Amino acid sequence: MNSFGDFFCKKNALVVGGSGGIGKEISIMLAKSGANVTVHGGHASKKFDSLLREMDSFSKSEFQSQKHSQIILDFAEIDLEKFDEKKSAHFANANPSEKNHEKISPLEDLKSALEKSEILCICYGPFLKKKIAQTSAHEWLWTAKLNLALPGILASYAARFMKRRGFGRILFFGGTRTNQINGFKTNAAYAAAKTGIASLAKSFAMEFGENGISTAAIFPGFVQTEYVSSKARAEYEKMLGGKKMIQADEIARAALFLLSDSNLNGTLLEMDGGWRPS
Repeated sequence: MNSFGDFFCKKNALVVGGSGGIGKEISIMLAKSGANVTVHGGHASKKFDSLLREMDSFSKSEFQSQKHSQIILDFAEIDLEKFDEKKSAHFANANPSEKNHEKISPLEDLKSALEKSEILCICYGPFLKKKIAQTSAHEWLWTAKLNLALPGILASYAARFMKRRGFGRILFFGGTRTNQINGFKTNAAYAAAKTGIASLAKSFAMEFGENGISTAAIFPGFVQTEYVSSKARAEYEKMLGGKKMIQADEIARAALFLLSDSNLNGTLLEMDGGWRPS
């Protein structure tokens, strides 16, 4: 087993933004810990399929009843204002002339996974690096929508069903130094949205804590993932004074620790090695 015992075994987990980076490591660690993991990714790829095969290999070797699945959905292409509709506008028949052969849309798959989830990790959040004067109206709206409104929508939807079951775990992700109000020269729109995650996590903790649902958030520093080029890594390590970047699996271990203990409800975990800009 692992240091978390059987806490995650057979629990239904959904990792939004789980096909790569930190989310991928969380998906793998949850699968290794015995959870049934649904992994969301924005695009289909061989890498995404490989991740599912890797997770399935844990099931065959140790947890025979595990079931893992993937959802492919690009949030930038859907109308979030219609999320609460009973049947999404993106629901359509595979062939309009064949009424008995309906095809469920990825958005409906996601909503179904949210309804079943006992553990929800929202790792998704596109980064925008631009100075304030260069940020367009569209970019302000896009960044706030996907980094703050979307996590709120997903978590509040899932919490309704967690409340009925009397159990749930929700984990949000903020950005570097966004666990409190700070100023940012090159990514103000992103940082402002991610700073809202701290309030979101505290609010969910207050409202649902008595219903067996605990909520926490992690605010990582500079993390080494497959998305960071060798050039960018060198630049980050220079900023860090020669220190190594945080590894994604280190963040994942912290994530499972927060998810496993209800006493950590409302925790905002700053995980950046104490880095501060000079």
